[in-house]
Amino acid sequence: MTLTHPAQRHPTPGHLLERDSELDRLRRAFAAATDGQGAGLAVSGESGAGKSTLIAAALEGLRGFRVLRGQCEPLQTPRPLGPFRELGLPRIDAAVGADDTRPAEVGELLYAELGSRPTALVVEDLHWADEASIELLRFLARRVEASRLVLVLSYRDTEIGARHPARALLGDFAVQDGLSNVPLAPLSEDGVAAAVAGTGLDPHRVHAITGGNPFFVAQVVREPDRPLPTSVRDAVLARVADVDLGDLEVLQLIACAPDRLDSRLLRLVGVDLATLRRLDETALLAHDDHGLAYRHELARLAPQSPAAARASQACAEPITPTDSRN
Repeated sequence: MTLTHPAQRHPTPGHLLERDSELDRLRRAFAAATDGQGAGLAVSGESGAGKSTLIAAALEGLRGFRVLRGQCEPLQTPRPLGPFRELGLPRIDAAVGADDTRPAEVGELLYAELGSRPTALVVEDLHWADEASIELLRFLARRVEASRLVLVLSYRDTEIGARHPARALLGDFAVQDGLSNVPLAPLSEDGVAAAVAGTGLDPHRVHAITGGNPFFVAQVVREPDRPLPTSVRDAVLARVADVDLGDLEVLQLIACAPDRLDSRLLRLVGVDLATLRRLDETALLAHDDHGLAYRHELARLAPQSPAAARASQACAEPITPTDSRN
């Protein structure tokens, strides 16, 4: 997997690690669309999994296709039809920007416009989409197979819960002909070894603390002497910027437990179901039958208070070059 920052909107494709089958699926969809059979693909994975990089690689060198991009923004109140406001299609821009916009009419107009020639419509960060945009995407997705349109969506699967507005759209991708999901798994230890080759870093240790997240791996390679790379810290802290003080203290408490916070202790420290739901929205934690833990060791280090960081410093084993252990 090319190792890039998840916030980089249109990364430059490079060498992909462990993404050959996913890349082939996207390329085959483009090939079929030139013959009149469209498709929809939803690329999913956690933040930093390389969704944008995979899509950029599939688009690289694409011939005979019009490529249109829509971006969902992380706003408290998303703009209605936000991803469709900057496609550069005058008729669509006018319809979306009208005061009396009717989604059904926009859908008909958009479908006719996009299906008129081989087109790739890429809508990134679906987890931030407004409800009107999701309805319009459902309209397109249900008709895509009979067009020359390839609809490519990306989203963070850790941030779309059971009640998220996009859940119905993703249900369509699970059962409708012409639609499919393209999940991106973390890098294996072999993949991490390829990513850190020539750096002197221990692949096993890097894989253990990053969980195979390509972005985290890239930042460790960039700052190998730091227990917590600056960019990883900033990315994690951005996720807790709006968390209230009480919930932040719970996150810091969980961060003090290198393995996990035992489920039997949650009630004793004041963690109720409502708190768990709020913490789940940060997408930083994983909860199983045994307790609550951070998804990645590097993410665990970021929210610690200075005192907690000193108390658990022994748990933050530095990533040492393999030859220094001999």
